[in-house]
Amino acid sequence: FQALGITEGGAVEVEGKRITAAVALPAYDEDEALEVVRLDGLLRANADTSSGEHVTVRRAESRPATRVVFAPAQREMRLQGPGEALKRVFFRRPLVAGDLVATHGQQPVANMPPEVRRLFATPAYALTEIRLQVVSTVPAKGIVHIDENTEVELRAEFEEPRDGRAVVNYDDVGGIGDTIQQLREMVEL
Repeated sequence: FQALGITEGGAVEVEGKRITAAVALPAYDEDEALEVVRLDGLLRANADTSSGEHVTVRRAESRPATRVVFAPAQREMRLQGPGEALKRVFFRRPLVAGDLVATHGQQPVANMPPEVRRLFATPAYALTEIRLQVVSTVPAKGIVHIDENTEVELRAEFEEPRDGRAVVNYDDVGGIGDTIQQLREMVEL
């Protein structure tokens, strides 16, 4: 945090093979002495990187968006609803056109105890998370955020990602928990 000149909840740019944006959160207690950055599956996919690879993390300059368009991230999903609901969910969260985002994992309240923060960051049920693609933003380049003046649109159907990326991570594979655990252990080793 000090080296980047940011505070908890601040926007950071994560660069792997692709640049994405994230919200900076404090390290887990067991990571305090390590020089590692933890990225969840969506962030790794958005940065086009894998567990164990090197990424560059910089302080992000996020600009307010005048317009953000979301669409379902899966072909079989059809969504309907007001953009205002998404505006509340993603308010002030850094976004990059082409990224995949999830409706859970809201920005935490400052000074929240770590145990409580982890509890609130975990969805209550698997069905509470909805993955969306950030189809487009205005301005189109760089990191933006939604503010009170942003127009937010939710398209009903999946749109093919413009960069041709197909994103599958551990969370997408269901019903084979033991196999996933063995695969995770092998990959991480």
